[in-house]
Amino acid sequence: MVLPDAAHSAEGGYLLSAEPARAVLVVRAASAGSALVEIPLVDDAGMRRTASDLAVSAPRDSFLVAFDDLAELWEINYADAPPKGFGQWIHDHRDDSGELPVVQRFPVRRIRLAEPLTEIQPDSAGLLVLGAERDGDLVAVDLDLGRVIGVFALPQATLAEPAFTRCGSGGTVRLRGPDGALETYDVESVGAFLALP
Repeated sequence: MVLPDAAHSAEGGYLLSAEPARAVLVVRAASAGSALVEIPLVDDAGMRRTASDLAVSAPRDSFLVAFDDLAELWEINYADAPPKGFGQWIHDHRDDSGELPVVQRFPVRRIRLAEPLTEIQPDSAGLLVLGAERDGDLVAVDLDLGRVIGVFALPQATLAEPAFTRCGSGGTVRLRGPDGALETYDVESVGAFLALP
């Protein structure tokens, strides 16, 4: 998979790009092109990591980042006023609790996964992200819960290259059957199926 050049925020005000040589993500103002913030692509131990895919979840005002070599999915909120406690563990969300820290612009929420994802595709509602693992499994990540809620092994099919096609806020999943025929499914249908108990 070739890393996309950039992801554009839904309203067009921001641009997220990865700079692998410097191991950073750069958020820019789309109109001026000026860098607003640089986010280091490092894990908890400070090791440099490589982004594999960038996407946008418009309903959540968020960029999404998958990694080649890190079993995490990052959600970076680009709203002018990010949700309170975004990307942080908060025990009590009430305004009078005294526990809600000040949220910086472009906060990062790190969702732990079992395996790195080579490609990602959010659904149009902002609830799920479908991801392709290297071994060909398809996973559904619930963005509200912050965890994988479904894994779909593909014993009779393989994910095509690329696994997802993007069309606005939706997209399709592309599978190649055992006979080599290409089949496509909309992301919402596949996500709903993977989310079934």
